[in-house]
Amino acid sequence: MELPAIPETDPKTEVISNGHTLPDGDSLVTTREREALGRVCWLLHEAGTLALRTTFDSIHPPLYLPEHLQHMHVKSLLQRLRQQDIISEVQWRQLYPPRKRKKKFTVTSQKFDTKVLVVMLQTCCHLSPPYPHGWHVAPLPTDSSLSADIVRLQLKLQEVGALGGLRKEEHPVVWQQAVHILQNLGNQEVKVKIQRIEKEALPSELSSKYIALIKQAWAPAESQVSLSS
Repeated sequence: MELPAIPETDPKTEVISNGHTLPDGDSLVTTREREALGRVCWLLHEAGTLALRTTFDSIHPPLYLPEHLQHMHVKSLLQRLRQQDIISEVQWRQLYPPRKRKKKFTVTSQKFDTKVLVVMLQTCCHLSPPYPHGWHVAPLPTDSSLSADIVRLQLKLQEVGALGGLRKEEHPVVWQQAVHILQNLGNQEVKVKIQRIEKEALPSELSSKYIALIKQAWAPAESQVSLSS
């Protein structure tokens, strides 16, 4: 099985590049640009997690997930991802809670973030990589498969995770790209969540929280990991 490298951005994919990705770029970002990024991160975290989790649960129902994770080939594969730092120690404990604790923890996809769900979908759900580029770069525009939409969402998460802010003219472009991907991947519940996020205000403290969550999982230092075959 091909193990997924968390891909570099496809040069053919439209990417927002405004200088805000520089390590010291945050000092150049206005409050409005930071707020715009926060709304996109909110959308990707809330609707993205729901879309990915719903998809994952349809393949591995929650009732049988703990048993599936104990299969030798699954655990061995995930252990390899852990050794390559694609799965963090925190994420590993969500998949395999320590046994020495007195309190018994039930493994549930409700605790998985977008990074874990993407990795699980690409490695443990018997999905074929999009033709011809696999999990590494953007799929063909005409590819409407589930695998292709997962890659598109992954690339968008990676792109947004590298930004420090979004200019006024950039925000609607990134927003519509994200919405289109999420609507294709998600069900009616996801579409309702998107509509709610579009209408609701986002307090500044929550904006910072969602930016941090996306960056923690998808900023380049964390996401661009090559995994040898």
